Amino acid sequence: MSAVTSEAPAGLRLMEAISAGVLPPPPAALLLGLEIDEVTQGRITFRFTSGDRYSNGATTHGGVLAAVADFALSTAVMTELEAGRSRSRDRASVGRARPQAHHGLAARRRDPR
Repeated sequence: MSAVTSEAPAGLRLMEAISAGVLPPPPAALLLGLEIDEVTQGRITFRFTSGDRYSNGATTHGGVLAAVADFALSTAVMTELEAGRSRSRDRASVGRARPQAHHGLAARRRDPR
């Protein structure tokens, strides 16, 4: 967790409050069991532990992994926004070279600028 000042973007302060347990996470994050490991402006790391609940047989369902990636993308962008502002993207892509076994996964998004 970073030291957030009142000058920090409102989205970053919101993510910090969720990370610290001051505010509850969104319902979809609870459904997926996501936990914030680190949040700074423009960057966030979630912890996700898969299991049979998210299985499509022997691996984690790709749609679940896409949802985890979507959280990483959208909340990292959110950390840079002021209150009342929003951004949207017109496309996102998730690719996997090998199956994701049932164990922990970290999702990170960093601004490529």
